[in-house]
Amino acid sequence: MKPNNSTPPHGRRAFTLIELLVVIAIIAILAAMLLPALAAAKGKAVRISCLNNLKQITLFSQMYTDDNQDVFPVALNSTSPGDVFSNWWGSAIIGFSQNQSNLFHCAAVSGTITENGVAWAWSFNFNTVGYGYNSFFLDCSPNAPASEVDMIAGNVYKCAAGTKRSAILHSSDCLVFGDKQPKPGVLDSGSLWWSHASMVRPSLTGEYEGIDTIRHNNLKWGGVGNVGFSDGHAEGRKDSDINPPVDPKGGATQSLVNSHYWDPSERAGGL
Repeated sequence: MKPNNSTPPHGRRAFTLIELLVVIAIIAILAAMLLPALAAAKGKAVRISCLNNLKQITLFSQMYTDDNQDVFPVALNSTSPGDVFSNWWGSAIIGFSQNQSNLFHCAAVSGTITENGVAWAWSFNFNTVGYGYNSFFLDCSPNAPASEVDMIAGNVYKCAAGTKRSAILHSSDCLVFGDKQPKPGVLDSGSLWWSHASMVRPSLTGEYEGIDTIRHNNLKWGGVGNVGFSDGHAEGRKDSDINPPVDPKGGATQSLVNSHYWDPSERAGGL
């Protein structure tokens, strides 16, 4: 009778259960250490993709002004229901992108997301494009010029129409487009509206029409929002480096902080 020999041939032996558990635990620890780094790298890649979008869109707006007497496009051509889909700033400049609407789509908006209690999904229209246009100062249509006026520290700020690119005092400072979350109710959200632009909660108006710093921060307040400037460059900015700390609608002098990034004339100087 052949003797029972539990030793594997050639002197090899199998892993014990304890050894397997130790290896699994080590792999789990390494994965836990790597996953946040991988998630951060993915988030950075998405933000860079969005940054490139805004750079391209800003360049398209330059081409538009070159072909249209130096005048920026209107925000929304009229209040007809169909205009939010076919007659707004995006549709005005998309021809320069060879009609590639994907260049207007931030990759961070994948499916339905919720920002500030508003659930929305991307679509190429004035409501849910996810990028905003500095329409208070560049072209406020369909709002009438001077239909909203803010009196702040002796300066008069009126929403304007027909602004020329050559009239911008410092093109490297003046924002044209930026990350934008929908307004409550979603409608007509493709504008950045300086009077209601404070993103500090709770704001005076509750509109939150400044640069969105939530989207690239795991949908949490804070973080960095992407901005395209009139000279064609784009960069990420923290809330405190681009938005007014309080809504200018209230007339507080504090609301002029960062106004030179919005106001082409920089009436408050470098504030």
